[in-house]
Amino acid sequence: MMAFDLAGGRDAVQGMLKRLRMVKFAASLAGVETTISYPDITSHRALPAEERLALGITPGTVRVSVGIEDAEDVLEDFRQAISG
Repeated sequence: MMAFDLAGGRDAVQGMLKRLRMVKFAASLAGVETTISYPDITSHRALPAEERLALGITPGTVRVSVGIEDAEDVLEDFRQAISG
């Protein structure tokens, strides 16, 4: 499990999510495939923005559960999705 913040916040995250080819969006991070979650609109959506920020969850935070795929394939999917 890992998390990272994208500069550009929600717009950057939504663009990246649309461009991912192999990695699937999921509200729950479980299974053998690599999935990505966006806490701002899933697991922590009910918290006020101030509380999310206090927990380290910014509008650019995404969480990734890395699966059993080839690591280079996963990295390449993120590279192309983030670069636009």
